[in-house]
Amino acid sequence: MHFLNQYAYGLWGVVLLNILMFGWFIYLAFKPQTKKEWRTLGVFTSFMVALFAEMFGFPLTIYILTSILGDKYPVLDPFTHLNGHLWVAFARGSKIVYSISHPLSNIFIFTGIAIIAIGWKGIHGGNGKLVTSGIYKYVNIPNIVVLW
Repeated sequence: MHFLNQYAYGLWGVVLLNILMFGWFIYLAFKPQTKKEWRTLGVFTSFMVALFAEMFGFPLTIYILTSILGDKYPVLDPFTHLNGHLWVAFARGSKIVYSISHPLSNIFIFTGIAIIAIGWKGIHGGNGKLVTSGIYKYVNIPNIVVLW
């Protein structure tokens, strides 16, 4: 687990590659034509730039916390991969907390992707009608209707 102590940010090539790859995929999947669709693609692209810049470029959350907490920030080097996880940093770089939080965060991520996929399947199966079945009978936003 030597890689856990290496500097894990400043990977601007990875940032650019991810933005281009995801942006191209979204463009090909939705093929925006109207001004509103292009604006929506622009907003989504802005989100991707912020996400990947934070993930691989510069750890904005850590910069903010270290500027607020100063020398009270719980680890000596907050810019390593191990300390890039906030809970691990607050556990003072514990490899045990990392071994728990990293797989757990992956479970949360993939669960979220599955929930989104189930939701989209329900929306597209609704054929422009109000969707109140499936996952949408459990959420408090039953007025989601596909407009295209």
